[in-house]
Amino acid sequence: MKNIVLVVCLFLFASTSFSQLERLVVEKYYISDANDATDTTGGGIAPGSVTYRVYADLLPNTRIKRMFGTSGHPFFVSSTQPFFNNKSQGQSFGKDFSKVFLSENTTALDTYLTIGQLAKQGSKLFFGIPKEYDMDGSFIGGVNNDGGSEMVLSGLLINDDTLAGIPLTESDGIDTMNLAAVTWTSFGVQDFVTQSDSTIFGSVVEGTVFESENFYLQSSQGIDGVSPDTNMVLLAQLTTLGELTFELNLELEIWQDTAWIAQELVARDTLLGSGQTFSPFLSYPFECGCMNSDYLEYNSAFICEEEGACQTLAIIGCMDTLACNYSAEANVSFEELCCFPGDCGGRDIDWVCPQLGESNLALNVFPNPAQSVFSIQASVLEKDDVNIEVYSAMGIRKFQADLNQFAGVFNENLDASNWEPGVYYVLLKSTTDQVSVLLVRI
Repeated sequence: MKNIVLVVCLFLFASTSFSQLERLVVEKYYISDANDATDTTGGGIAPGSVTYRVYADLLPNTRIKRMFGTSGHPFFVSSTQPFFNNKSQGQSFGKDFSKVFLSENTTALDTYLTIGQLAKQGSKLFFGIPKEYDMDGSFIGGVNNDGGSEMVLSGLLINDDTLAGIPLTESDGIDTMNLAAVTWTSFGVQDFVTQSDSTIFGSVVEGTVFESENFYLQSSQGIDGVSPDTNMVLLAQLTTLGELTFELNLELEIWQDTAWIAQELVARDTLLGSGQTFSPFLSYPFECGCMNSDYLEYNSAFICEEEGACQTLAIIGCMDTLACNYSAEANVSFEELCCFPGDCGGRDIDWVCPQLGESNLALNVFPNPAQSVFSIQASVLEKDDVNIEVYSAMGIRKFQADLNQFAGVFNENLDASNWEPGVYYVLLKSTTDQVSVLLVRI
């Protein structure tokens, strides 16, 4: 009696390294209207301009220390139309706003960078939070606003366009958080001496692009989200009439055991330095496509599913027709799987190609490992009562077929998409013999 066991360990598709960053959230914070455009104190804002807020959605026990651009990994923000910067109270960085000024004209729509913090009042610090999680009302819109240069009685920032979600008159996406005083350092945006900013984050020069390989904004301590449950940290507020594009790079701090461990995430998967990890979430617009690794169209860089993108089921196997374990169904070839008499890559050919032996039975399972669907191919040389069974490692039978007085080739496709990943035993038994193959479900 011969037991045939085949174990093949393959890693077919590239995968993104584990990261504490779950995703980026791009919130439509506000859409300006003709009422807002009446203000000239802030420099005027075009009706229809969208104010976006960009949040990092982090796993628990994770915080952000720095955003940066370095050689090979530029920090990049762009729009097809100029960014709006308030001329009266606008700031390059959220940390520099005074709370009282956010209710003046269109200051609250300014374009800026930050790590969480977006205003201060004395020793009190204010942080960004998505409007849907902000439950303490608003101090910047409508009657709280000074009405701008025209002193509009109803105030500015009152547009309730549903495309921007909750109106700013109801929720301003600003909340306090208990945090020790933060010391900030930066480079590459403001002039070192004059603090003047001629980039898209300042009001000196109107611009559509900021790209730098020599930039950073860093806090003296890592900053997490206002709500520990959601742990979402504001990274930027960007106001423009155009289409937005960006690539961001972040340094995270992750609490492990008794210390904070640094991890750098970058938006490009090339020229990765020591300690750097590629994250597809750091580029916008987000790239959508096939996210099911069972299909050839799968790509680990996709972060949203595109309907109909998954077309071709991936079948791993040997595609050499001269091999004893040739698979006609395979569309992903691994030459290392192919076996020939006398050459089986160091494996026992009787295990891989039992049909070359003296047994009345031969069993082939492909693809192996399997991701969703696999095929059983059983060959019986002389008539016999034959039974085919598939068991989990825990002994639970997943499939059975009884073939009475059978001779020839039996083929069966099994859907394993609902099976738990792990090892399964495929057995072919007759009255006098038995062969088996070990199937790996990945």
